[in-house]
Parts: sequence; C-alpha cells; structure tokens
Amino acid sequence: MEQEKNPLKKDSSKRKSPLKIIIISVLVIGFLFVASVLSVIYFAWTMADVQMEAADQFTELMAGGRVAEAYALTNEEFQSETSQAELFKFLQHYPVLKSAEAEFTQFSISNDKTTVSGTLYGKNDSSAPITIWLEKIDGTWTISGLSLEEEDLL
Repeated sequence: MEQEKNPLKKDSSKRKSPLKIIIISVLVIGFLFVASVLSVIYFAWTMADVQMEAADQFTELMAGGRVAEAYALTNEEFQSETSQAELFKFLQHYPVLKSAEAEFTQFSISNDKTTVSGTLYGKNDSSAPITIWLEKIDGTWTISGLSLEEEDLL
C-alpha cells in the first residue's frame, strides 16, 4: 500500500534552513562589496594612466633634451612662473633628468588636478625622486609643476 502524502505536512527536503539563507546572503553581499572595491581601484588606475602618460611624455622629452617640446606640454600657470630658458637651466642643474626613465608609483586625483610621484632612474645607477603636478585644461592634461625634492613625494 502506498503512503499518501499529507498535504498539510511540508516537505522538509524543499525547505532551506535559516542558516543556509544567512550564509548565502553574507557571501553574496561580500562578493558585491569586493567587486565594488575592485571596480573603484580599476577605475582609479585607468584614469591615472592618462595622467601618467602625460608625465612620462614630459620626462622623456626632458631626457632627450627636447626642452621646447616638453615646455609645450606645460600650462599657462607654469609658463607664467618659468620660462623655457629656466626649464633648460633646470635640466642642466639636474643631470639625472638628461638620461632618466621615470617610474611613477603613486598618484592623487582631485577633480581636474593630479599629482604623480615616483623615481627617476638615470645612468650609472643614479636616481632621484620626482613629483609632477598636472591639470586638465580644455580636455588635455598639462604640466603645472615639477619637483625633484624628496619632501614633495606623495
């Protein structure tokens, strides 16, 4: 004789325990939180790539002795305080700039202003700290300042 199922009795195999529901909820919330944090980090680094490329271009031009082209990447504020001749003198005063490769490892973004910091690596194992300030003007990132002083690092 077959046993009839009692329609009033709930099938326990289909019921989820409250503990399973809590664990699944915590895992889903945790996953969403981690995904959000990683998205913000990715977005920040992606945004910083454009600024770091502008800073790299500036240092490459300076290292190549192409001061006029590097100066063209600076904004009006920089140019009002520093002439092209003064930028050339700055290059002469810091020989590490003449053959350096920059490695930017830190950045700070605030609206249309960015600061990137890192290290210049020159010939003969020479190195120097570098900080470059950039400002977005009319959709283009321009150089608004430059420092080779340790205290200006981020």
